Amino acid sequence: MVIITGDSHGNPAKFKESGIPELSSSDKVIILGGFGFDLRKSEAGAGPVLEALAGKKYDILFIDGNEELTHAALNQYPVSSYCGGKIHKISDGIIHLMRGQVYSIDGHSYFTFGGAASADRFYQGDKWSKYELPSVEEYAEGMINLRRHGDKVDYILTHTAPRHILAQLGHIPEAEELELDDYLEWIWKTIEFEKWFFGHFHLDKKINPKISAIWKNAVKIR
Repeated sequence: MVIITGDSHGNPAKFKESGIPELSSSDKVIILGGFGFDLRKSEAGAGPVLEALAGKKYDILFIDGNEELTHAALNQYPVSSYCGGKIHKISDGIIHLMRGQVYSIDGHSYFTFGGAASADRFYQGDKWSKYELPSVEEYAEGMINLRRHGDKVDYILTHTAPRHILAQLGHIPEAEELELDDYLEWIWKTIEFEKWFFGHFHLDKKINPKISAIWKNAVKIR
């Protein structure tokens, strides 16, 4: 079973508050960005919070959001392969699903594309990271991987949303984010998919039959 839920923001209680059921070792929980836990490596290891999360029966997978605080730390982890796509393996039970990848998990295909612009980036000081927004290479790799899968996937998982969905939510995107929003809009118009889930807006709302904002809710995919 795959469970999809919204931003955790470094709060381990998230895995109880979202109504995530008792899961087995073959199950996975996917966080839609805003993971928020400190991923910086140290001689002491990952730290007690991450160790506790890694000790859960199920695997925790996440895409990155914007105010992750440790975006650059993800690059400390070597890139490896998981279910057909590239990942950063944080530990045996915690995996970062990289941008522009397609994964085959439990018989379903998932396209992932994290990132968004922080509205308060100018006030974050050294906590702000330029890596919160995708690179040209990540955009291109996403397009290539989608082409390889015949422009068709079962599920699309992102942190922010296509531009027309943002307009419906009354959200005015940051100027720096327009390229990302337009890229997601292109995916919306071009790619065949069953469902799209995004986080970021602290909102649980079914926008239309195909796309939903997820925060506190947990969506089961069997």
